[in-house]
Amino acid sequence: MSGRKAGESLREIGRGYLRSLRGLLWALALAALALAAGVAIVLPLWYLSTHFRGAYTWCALGLVAGGLAYLAVRRIVERSRRPREIRRAAARRAAGRALTLVVAIVALYLILVLYFIGFLGAAVPLSVLYVVALGYRLYVTRRSSTNGSA
Repeated sequence: MSGRKAGESLREIGRGYLRSLRGLLWALALAALALAAGVAIVLPLWYLSTHFRGAYTWCALGLVAGGLAYLAVRRIVERSRRPREIRRAAARRAAGRALTLVVAIVALYLILVLYFIGFLGAAVPLSVLYVVALGYRLYVTRRSSTNGSA
C-alpha cells in the first residue's frame, strides 16, 4: 500500500468515525430534549395535581374536551370535502345511529325506573325484550349491512 493510499484510507476512517460521533451526539441531544420536555410537562402537572386538585381536574377536563373537539372538527372538515350525495347518505346513517342510541338510552332508563319502583312484572319482560332488540340492532342489522344484503 502506497503512502498516498494509506493517507486516503486514514482520512476515510477519520470521516467515518466523525459521522458516527456526530450521530451519537445528535441522538444524545434528542434524548436530552425529550427528557427536558418530559420534565417540563410532568413536574407542573404533578405540582398542580397535588396542590390544586380542582384546577388540575378542570385543566384535565379542558384538555380532554379540546382533544375531542379537535377530532370532531377534523372529521367534519374531512367529510365536508366529500361529494354531496355521499355526505347526505352519511348524515342519514349518523342520524339513524343517533336516534337508535337515544331510544336505547331512554328505554334502558325507563326499565331501570321500573326496577327501582318495584314493578318487576313489567321490568323483567321488558329487560328481556330490550336485550333481544339491542342484540338484533347491534349484531344482525350491522352484519347484514356489511354483507351488502340490507
